[in-house]
Amino acid sequence: MLMLSALMGAALAQNSNQTVATTATASSLEWDTKSIDVGKIQKDAPLELAFRFTNHSKDPVIIKNVRTSCGCTAAQHSQAPVLPGQSSEIKVSYDTRRIGFFNKTISVQTSDSGTPTILRITGTVE
Repeated sequence: MLMLSALMGAALAQNSNQTVATTATASSLEWDTKSIDVGKIQKDAPLELAFRFTNHSKDPVIIKNVRTSCGCTAAQHSQAPVLPGQSSEIKVSYDTRRIGFFNKTISVQTSDSGTPTILRITGTVE
């Protein structure tokens, strides 16, 4: 019984390694930055940021999905494919009605990578 359990565990580990190897590909997008610290910002002040990127592949790249970590953060992006050599951006806004430190993430899924790119905004609302 113990040997069967060990063999099943090894088979599962091998399968999970194969899954990771086939889905985790590097993105061909180069980001100007993946993290923006806005420092201190006044309560109720507008906060709008842009994460700019360039497509360095030979194929068009589509932004398939963009998700934010909470409802206080919103993100917008173009639906048009980003052609080779072209740049685009993900526009992010943050609701500054709550006082205190914030650390929010934006997950960007593209057509060229199985692994989402994680963008981050941080700061303190006073």
